[in-house]
Amino acid sequence: PALRRQLVDAAEASLAGNADALDPAYQYAALAVAVEEGGEPFTTRLLEALATSQDPLFRRHAAGALGSANTPELARRTLE
Repeated sequence: PALRRQLVDAAEASLAGNADALDPAYQYAALAVAVEEGGEPFTTRLLEALATSQDPLFRRHAAGALGSANTPELARRTLE
């Protein structure tokens, strides 16, 4: 639980603009856990960041992390 919380906090800070909050080596894991834990609010922010980002590594990690949606409704949202 503590490690998941750290990953979520780092993912949140990264999306908020703190470039140093998340090591790229952990970006996919952090974003995936944040999708699982953060539900609709985090997923919406991640979708918005994905749509505007020009960073190919972030885009790949964000798109993959969206596959971690853990409810049918959230999964459908990620496919819109």
